[in-house]
Amino acid sequence: MVADGQRWELTGPNGAGKSMLLAICAGRAAGAEITGERLLSPPDATVGLLEQEVERGEESVRAFIARHTGVTGGLERMDALA
Repeated sequence: MVADGQRWELTGPNGAGKSMLLAICAGRAAGAEITGERLLSPPDATVGLLEQEVERGEESVRAFIARHTGVTGGLERMDALA
């Protein structure tokens, strides 16, 4: 479990499955054979995952994050606090 305010590091050699593990956690492991289930606590928690390499063209970083992670509510709260 990663608690609020904690930071974890995931390291390993190329091809070890780091990106796949993160994709599974984010529910974005299309085509992977996965057994078991993914539990979030609280159940409405959000797991965001940004691709390692992206081509976003003219899209802003804000728009890219919103489109890929679904955390637009968090962006709106950050703006309100700024």
